[in-house]
Amino acid sequence: MCVLNEPWLHNGKLSNVYVLYGTEKYLLDTWEREIVKAANPSGDQFDVMRLDLHETSLDTALDEAETVPFFSEYRTVVVKHAQFLTGAKEKQKQNVD
Repeated sequence: MCVLNEPWLHNGKLSNVYVLYGTEKYLLDTWEREIVKAANPSGDQFDVMRLDLHETSLDTALDEAETVPFFSEYRTVVVKHAQFLTGAKEKQKQNVD
């Protein structure tokens, strides 16, 4: 159950997008786990999709985000390695338009 004063909530509600950035893997994993748990309190992983932009395209991630959830209120899409947000040179070029 999520508490209304959690730092990732805005006026007691989940936001549409969260960007987690940093080098501390433990903190990133903890925040990711807590946000996914708040978006999907039943724990059903059917409406949770995890993608790595080293392996898939940004278009695929956006298609997944636009998919209607089946069993929960939210469709949760976790996208890792979004290098286009950092300005770093990417191995795989993403279509950011």
